[in-house]
Amino acid sequence: MTQSSTYGDRTADRAIDGNTSGKSNDNSYAQTINKTQDWLEIDLGAPAYINEIDLFTRYDWGHWMLRKFYVMISDQPFTSDDPDVAKNEASWYTYHSGQAERYDGEKIDVGGQYGRYVRIQLTENYYLQLAEVQVFGTALTNLALNGEAEQSSTYGDRTAQRAIDGNNSGKSNDNSYAQTITKNQDWLEIDLGSTAKINEIDLYTRYDWGDWMLRNFYVMISDQPFSSNDPEVAKNEGSWYYYHNGQAERYDGEKIAVGNQVGRYIRIQLTENYYLQLAEVEVYGFR
Repeated sequence: MTQSSTYGDRTADRAIDGNTSGKSNDNSYAQTINKTQDWLEIDLGAPAYINEIDLFTRYDWGHWMLRKFYVMISDQPFTSDDPDVAKNEASWYTYHSGQAERYDGEKIDVGGQYGRYVRIQLTENYYLQLAEVQVFGTALTNLALNGEAEQSSTYGDRTAQRAIDGNNSGKSNDNSYAQTITKNQDWLEIDLGSTAKINEIDLYTRYDWGDWMLRNFYVMISDQPFSSNDPEVAKNEGSWYYYHNGQAERYDGEKIAVGNQVGRYIRIQLTENYYLQLAEVEVYGFR
């Protein structure tokens, strides 16, 4: 939870504390100080389908300042302070041309947009004063944490289950990654336990050595277990697949948008003959 600047102790977290009062003596609102197209941004912690965003402004003074603003949604943090740049970083945005509703809050219909980061940004140079930002939607959880994993072979004690244990460190001394040994278009497969709607799959590779081996691979989804060890056959057994050409992101994980695909089984499979080393596979969706 951040804002572009902070006036005294009126920190950004006040805007998500559950208190919509907006009165000074309730210590209930966040406020910026710069007055240069100020913004407040919320990280939901995980992707979600967002249906409605309700904004409550300061009540006892300056409520008229919450006007001519953008509300934006993104699956990545915003990088620009310029609202006309930031809106193009967003997967969805709306512009509110007038003054926000003072008494009952400004209720903004979002329509089931997918994202993790929500930004409210003024286009004029006033304080941004927000008593509360309420974000209503369906939270996506990491379904892999309650699943079962297997892989085409196993190097020592680096079992497939390590890839869904919640630890994405990727360092050897953390015992945090799964690893195969055969180096023959190796794969790792996760059974989510039941069918789910899947929106995003995040892959974290080994961090301290060999991260370059996670490259030129398929990610596949199916409602039945995969039966073939050949990736060109297996990809057609599933309901959806994605081919990643090149090396996966080492530092922040490779985030793959899936687009609300339905399935139970997830397979990650190399097309080259290297070890498959996965610190974590996170599967975000809902049932």
